[in-house]
Order: sequence, then C-alpha cells, then structure tokens
Amino acid sequence: MPKPDWPDLQLAGGIGNGAGSIIYKVIRPENGQILACKHVTRATIEHIEGARQASRGNGKTFKLSRADCQSYFDQVRNEYDVLRVFQAGGGSPHVMKVFELRTVRRRLRLHGYDLLMEHIEGKGLRDHREYPISQLVDLFRQAAHALIELHQCGYVHADLKPAHVMVTPDGQVKLIDFGQCTHIKANHRRLQGTPEYMAPEQVKAGQVDFRTDVYGLGATMYWALTGRLNRPSMTGIPGAEALDFTVSFAGRSRSVRQDNPNVPKELDELVTACCERRPEKRPQTMLEVWEALTDVQRKRPGQSGTA
Repeated sequence: MPKPDWPDLQLAGGIGNGAGSIIYKVIRPENGQILACKHVTRATIEHIEGARQASRGNGKTFKLSRADCQSYFDQVRNEYDVLRVFQAGGGSPHVMKVFELRTVRRRLRLHGYDLLMEHIEGKGLRDHREYPISQLVDLFRQAAHALIELHQCGYVHADLKPAHVMVTPDGQVKLIDFGQCTHIKANHRRLQGTPEYMAPEQVKAGQVDFRTDVYGLGATMYWALTGRLNRPSMTGIPGAEALDFTVSFAGRSRSVRQDNPNVPKELDELVTACCERRPEKRPQTMLEVWEALTDVQRKRPGQSGTA
C-alpha cells in the first residue's frame, strides 16, 4: 500500500479511505503532535478506484487517465485552500482544521499530495447512528452551526452526508471532507457529490447555493433518524461533461415518522422541508434550520426514543 514518506513524520497506522486517498495517522516526533495525513497520489487513486471497478464485476480494466488524477489533485488542493481561508477568518470548533499541504514528487514529476489535518478521535454518523433522538438533535444543531459559519465566509460545503459528520467520544461534531466545497460566487458547473445526498439543483445543473447544504443536511438527518435514504436521487453514467445523468426526485420526501414514529412532529416537518426538491420551498438559510432545531431541543429536552 502506498504511504506518506517524510523524515519529520512517524507513521502510526491507517485510519481509512477517501476519494482516491488513504488517510493515515502520523506523529511529529519532535513534539508528539498527532495528525491525520490524507495521502492522495497516482498510486492511491489506482489502488482505490481499481478495487472499486473490480467490485462492480463488469470485467472492465481500470485505466487511470491524467484527467482522473487532476480531478483528485484539484479536490485536495481545494480542501486545503478553502479551510485555510476559513480558519484565517476565525474558523469553527465544529470544522476540521488543516495545517499543511505537501507536494509528492516522483522523478521530479508531480505524483500527488499529502494534506496534514487535525486528527479526530470519533466515528462518522455513517458508522454509528444509535444515539437517543435528543442527542441526535444536538448533533444536528452543531452541524448546522458550523455551516452557518461556513456560509458567512461565502462557502458551500456541497457534499454533506453521514460519513462527513464526525462525532467525538464527548459528543462534539466535526465536519470533514471539504474537497468539493465551493464559493457561492464561483461558476460551479461540475457534477460532484454523493448521489443519494445531492440536492436536485446540484444534480441537474451543477449549480449550488446555501440551500444546497440545507438539502444535504436534511438528507443526512433523515438517514440518521431512520437508517433509510430520503429518496433515490440519481442513476446513470456520467458523460463527457459529467452531467449526463438520469435524475429521479419523484414526489415529496417520505415523512420521517413513517419510518421512526418516535421522532417529534416538529423535527419531522423540519427534515421534510429541508428535503424539498425546489430550493425556494426549503428553509432559506442554515440559521433557520438551527433555530428550528433549537426549538425542538427546547420543547422536548427529555425525548428518549432512539433512531
């Protein structure tokens, strides 16, 4: 397996995989600082995407193109650039920190990047969602507050999903993976994200605004409360412009209470509103979402049902 190789870092084990990347735990020997290192190279992309292609069982051999590499390289550079700007503006205790982006070269040619990040002890909502509803509401509030701060800096996360909401052992939320984050004024015409959690406008036109994150958080809340997807969102194979998908957003979102009757009516209504197909029908700001979650928490502080 490809690994980061720097004289000032000690490798302390693997953490997981990302988009074309392998995440490692590393230590600075001179001060004992523990970091996470996102290792994105031609080798990691070939390893991860080749395995993914093989798992589909279609008999096709994965061939890594220069464009494929550049796409993954652009994402890790974007993540670093966005979070450095965000941190310079004050950041958020609920958003992962980045420290350094190192260029990896082979025979003097660009081979990839190592992104040194905050090491977060905890699990993503994708791996653990068995919290009391009252605690889930608190986790959702923290995520919404982090997004309020991100939006105030002009950025849209654009890839919210349960795996990107980390929860520490003491119940603190940390949003991660900002590779697809974009500025609200950017000409965003590329289809990116996880289909099951992408807003309709993001799929159809590649355009995003703050309400796109409202949808992503809504779809994430739906899954965390029910263990089910809000609705099937997309099928097909991307074309040359990565926009040729068959999009299916039929009907309104299912009521959360259909799948989990323990969910308070107010929370059900909020999640359903966040998952509206048309952006103008959703809460228009993340502050509105945070305020609604605060009301749910205030009215039902003792809610004990589990998701």
